[in-house]
Amino acid sequence: MKNTLRTLSFAVAAAFLAGPAMSQDSVALTDCVGDAITPWDDAGAANGSDQRNAFVVDLAPLTTSCGTEFGIAPLVKPSQSGSAFFTSGMGAQSISRVQLEGVPFHSGSYSVWSGQGFGVNNDPAINTAGAPIDTTSPFFSNDTSQFGVGFSEFGTTDQGANYNGLVGALVNMHAQLPGRLYVTRYQAAVDGCADTDDTAAIGFGSIDASGDMYFRADDFGIAGAACTGGVTLNNVYRINVANRDGTVRNTIGSNALLWDAMDGVIVSSADTINTPTMMPSSIAPSGQSLLLTGNFNTEYVRETTPGTVVSGAGHLAAGTTDQRGNFAYTPANIAAIGGTHGTLSHVAYDNSSESTMVNMIGLTSGAGIAGTFAVALPAAITDNEDFTVIGGAPLEYDHYHSQVAFQGGSGNIAAGLDQAGNLIVAGEVDWPSDGGSDWPLNLIAVARVHPTTGATEWTMAGRNDSTGSNGKEIFGGSNCNDVIGQQVTLADVTGGIPAGNPQGPSVSAPMIDSVGNIWFLSAVELFDEFGGPSDFDVALLRAMYDPATFSYKLELVTTTGDVFPGINSATNWQVRFLGIADANSVSSSTAWSGNMSSEAHSGVNPANITDLRDSRGMGGLVLNVGLTYDRNGDGDYTTCFNGGVDEDYTTLVYIGHRFWPDLGNGLSGTFTPRLKGEGNLVAGEFQTVTLEDAPPLTVCQFVVGFSALNAPFKGGVLVPNPDIIIGLPTDVTGTFAFPFVWPAGVPGGISIYWQAWCPDAGGPNNFSASNGVEMYTPGF
Repeated sequence: MKNTLRTLSFAVAAAFLAGPAMSQDSVALTDCVGDAITPWDDAGAANGSDQRNAFVVDLAPLTTSCGTEFGIAPLVKPSQSGSAFFTSGMGAQSISRVQLEGVPFHSGSYSVWSGQGFGVNNDPAINTAGAPIDTTSPFFSNDTSQFGVGFSEFGTTDQGANYNGLVGALVNMHAQLPGRLYVTRYQAAVDGCADTDDTAAIGFGSIDASGDMYFRADDFGIAGAACTGGVTLNNVYRINVANRDGTVRNTIGSNALLWDAMDGVIVSSADTINTPTMMPSSIAPSGQSLLLTGNFNTEYVRETTPGTVVSGAGHLAAGTTDQRGNFAYTPANIAAIGGTHGTLSHVAYDNSSESTMVNMIGLTSGAGIAGTFAVALPAAITDNEDFTVIGGAPLEYDHYHSQVAFQGGSGNIAAGLDQAGNLIVAGEVDWPSDGGSDWPLNLIAVARVHPTTGATEWTMAGRNDSTGSNGKEIFGGSNCNDVIGQQVTLADVTGGIPAGNPQGPSVSAPMIDSVGNIWFLSAVELFDEFGGPSDFDVALLRAMYDPATFSYKLELVTTTGDVFPGINSATNWQVRFLGIADANSVSSSTAWSGNMSSEAHSGVNPANITDLRDSRGMGGLVLNVGLTYDRNGDGDYTTCFNGGVDEDYTTLVYIGHRFWPDLGNGLSGTFTPRLKGEGNLVAGEFQTVTLEDAPPLTVCQFVVGFSALNAPFKGGVLVPNPDIIIGLPTDVTGTFAFPFVWPAGVPGGISIYWQAWCPDAGGPNNFSASNGVEMYTPGF
């Protein structure tokens, strides 16, 4: 065993050749076909059922403008409901608010591939099947986590019918393989038995980590179907995708005999019901998720026990008079509000019928009301990062107009706790006054509420300005002090009216991670580093939280035009479209607070995260992305619909942590070295161990061991047993990276520990040390 590691260690220093990697990151076998599945294909289809598919997705590196590294990958494609596009359109989407830890992988086998033409479509003329990975071994039952993702989809069929459907997926991760996701995709439901049918208009709400999906359906504009009648009035359904029969369709309609793993929680109600959220099954006392939503009668609608639905008042805090928008759920229990099973948030009217309030409801075990709390917008807000003041006219929360109540998402308010236990509440606000549902001038207002006294303070996580000169600045560079752009209005990107394109709103709803950072989509101006014309795009931004000053500094995460390697498809893909607005309001398919997990990565305790920019503080987010695969590798991204051969898809894209487990125990001196490792430890695949922020132009000792020692050493902790020590030089930036290809034949079940020790005159005993990292060999 030592010889294996010794051989690997010396090979590492010299190896610079990338090996093969192995998902629904895929392109078709032939040009201009597309490989999305057909939503109606069940066991009776010519090539068999595509109602269930299990496959691997590997994360590609994504580095923010301030240097935090995440992983990104195309996670799940919508189906193809008509030949006019390679995929259906995507409506509202979400990720489970909490994860399950220590559960076996949902599927016993997953398909994995590396190359063009491989995929999950059952038609052999479209995709070649990948190789199976058996996940029934004990390795896949420990150090695991599971989350759910879901979305609605829509399109026009080749028969001219309106199509509505739902897709859900359960995604498993192993703590030792953070760059690899194991996805089980389900065609959760369709609105008919064929492409001539139209039985329901759908609004997606939420999904939990056990696979429970909630959605609303009504009879707006439907035409019915021969196999089943259409739904009537207002309905809320629950599907458990984990229990779906992968050989049959789940058909939404009035004939319950065609339902699969679906319950009618509310059926044919005359009350207009908002798109729903839930108390997850892992939190609800019965082990079954519970419906949480509102209706247009200013009532709170909930399941007290599975199948028992009540509605009523008593949920509005003093000073609020009505509810607006869809409810958002967080598992956080907030002392100032009360509750034991999470908290609901929504926009509310004040006594003047202006949407200046956030109403919060602390939940009991049966989704009852333990307490309420209202957060009221002030007359003016100061951005504590650059001291800009917005005020002088009413500020109002928005993102609840037009179709949102019927089509989602959930929700327009983000709430969570910071590491000190303070409540953080964020929402999109129109300014300088409410100019209508498409108002282009927006800010992200953030309140911080003391956990016991309720004392409230305010700042902004973002803002734009119609003059193009006062948007919140976006930073980058090695010290995150270089101004690389600013927020602008969506009209600056689209041309706005009278060109006929949306002029606003210009930001999505906010999302909040486990340590208080705020994320959102925004129209941006990105400056040219050589003084040329700026780029005007839509971008995903992270507002980095500084608890000492209660301020937020913006960095760029990704933007339209960015290109990433498709690790599984072996094909680069480009971010073509990130949406915020439709013709007259916020788009249901943009980001909502439910697009981000409430938790840290894979069971990490947020209290143990010392750097709030750490990628582990964000437990995963999903975005609706229009992307294009550069099928012929020429870099021009010309699609089949525009005379090229590149494949154009709408895809649910995942962003999250991708590095080996961080064991901490670093030692600071003048420098604070950081060590990270990435790769899936699969034979023939590329791995990289990187040291950053170390003393420059010096030789650091990399200590590698087969076991953890965790012994006192030089004023710090020596994490690995020193089986191998290799001296390696840092560059002028204090960085050293060595890539290597994982060899075949390394047994599974071996933990290998790494740490770097560097000469540092400012450290105890003239040394500083990196954190330890652990790599674990899966044996495949």
